[in-house]
Amino acid sequence: MREFGGFIDGMGLVDLPLLGRRYTWFHPSGRAISRIDRVLVSLKWLQCWGQSSLWILPRDVSDHCPLLLKRNGYDWGPKPFRFNNAWLEHKDFNKLVEEVWRGINEVGWMGFILKEKLKGLKVLLKAWHKVEFGGGEKRIAELIEDIKDLDIRGELVGLSEQARQSKFTDGTQVGDVWLESPLLIRDAVVNYFEVLFSSIQRRRPLLNGVQFPLLSEAENLLLARPFSDSEISYVVRISDGNKSPGPNGFNFAFLKNCWDTIKGEVRIMFDQFHGNASLPMSFLSYFVALIPKKTRKEVVVFKVDFVKAYDSVDWGFLEYMLRRFGFCDKWIDWLRACVFVGSMSILANGSPTREIDIQRGLMQGDPLASFLFLSVAEGFGGVMRRVVELDLFKGFMVGRNGFVVSHLQYAGDTLCIGEASSQNLWTLKAILRGFEMASGLKINFSKSCLLGVNVTEEFLDIGCSFLNCKRGEVPFKYLGLPVGANPRRLITWEPLLEQV
Repeated sequence: MREFGGFIDGMGLVDLPLLGRRYTWFHPSGRAISRIDRVLVSLKWLQCWGQSSLWILPRDVSDHCPLLLKRNGYDWGPKPFRFNNAWLEHKDFNKLVEEVWRGINEVGWMGFILKEKLKGLKVLLKAWHKVEFGGGEKRIAELIEDIKDLDIRGELVGLSEQARQSKFTDGTQVGDVWLESPLLIRDAVVNYFEVLFSSIQRRRPLLNGVQFPLLSEAENLLLARPFSDSEISYVVRISDGNKSPGPNGFNFAFLKNCWDTIKGEVRIMFDQFHGNASLPMSFLSYFVALIPKKTRKEVVVFKVDFVKAYDSVDWGFLEYMLRRFGFCDKWIDWLRACVFVGSMSILANGSPTREIDIQRGLMQGDPLASFLFLSVAEGFGGVMRRVVELDLFKGFMVGRNGFVVSHLQYAGDTLCIGEASSQNLWTLKAILRGFEMASGLKINFSKSCLLGVNVTEEFLDIGCSFLNCKRGEVPFKYLGLPVGANPRRLITWEPLLEQV
């Protein structure tokens, strides 16, 4: 312990004193107790956050007591409703849901009726939980108190009654201003995301000279056909039960369990959506919780880093790309109703802020988001193919048949590959800037990197300075795998094997 104390002093750390108890670990037999668990902070942390209090909380089944680094008693607001999967095990749950569901009689279009029924069910479930499960929570609290009493009796020295109270200021820094109150912090968070998801209406350049693959009429008919019962049921069945499709708190475990009760209304809503391409605004809200092998040829690789790629997608450019791919008007209308509208709230310490209108971006976690982003990214792929056709960019030639690779793309992971020439660098900078203006996707040149194979140090230094990017090294990671590493070594494939 003396060496450990010297280590703490040498690192300039502070071992926060414990309050409420003396020891944090208890042997299951009760023959040994110790203060094993600690919280170490730096002097800079203390200057930033002020004095804090470290409390030992009662333990339950563990032999360690949890530690609570307490900041303040600010009220951050109410917490949103969350469906409790334990309710599904109650023998009366399904009967209760069916009675409430059938007892709520609303009129209007089915999207509105579904929203109101879920709202009414949520209110009743909160009250039902207190009646049916309140006793269980009380019993758990009593058991924890019993364990706490036994632990205290086992401590060698009694607790000090001198509770040192510390004023703790909870806050965050915005620019040069330190914010402390929850109201100011919540406003600062909301303002940040309002700017992030706002869109300035401007006339963007189009990619009219670039060719893209087109959907056939038969494929459009297949996309726009009426939804079937089997399709809707299949999506519900394969969805993760713990995921919630919206901020109402009802997850897919609830939908699966109560599908026979609610599927009639859901089916009608889908039929109406097929015709009017409209959904309730409450359904569109959500919470935010803050390669070349060894070769003698000279090759450069530019690894592109997009700034908040999914959040920055311009909806106008996305619609433009979908039309360039030949998607029919009905399918695009559905997409506009589901994606090109919505609001979000930020969970500040678990409590939602006021809603923010979303004007751009794709919601991460949305099953459609990855496919839609690929449609946007294909705009860049089309531009790359066009500049190769015009001989403005010379890609890397693979094999004896002269197959040329100019870029690799998977969602937001993009590599531009070509000969080490000044013309290639000029073309890259021009098309990246042009694509940024057209799509709204900003390129973070300072985080992007330029790599070279058989390229002189001088050329790489000039290229990094010209593109205002950092210099990368080979091997580098792309899609989780090291590119340029020895394929005969097991360590090269370990990241892939770990995922299998």
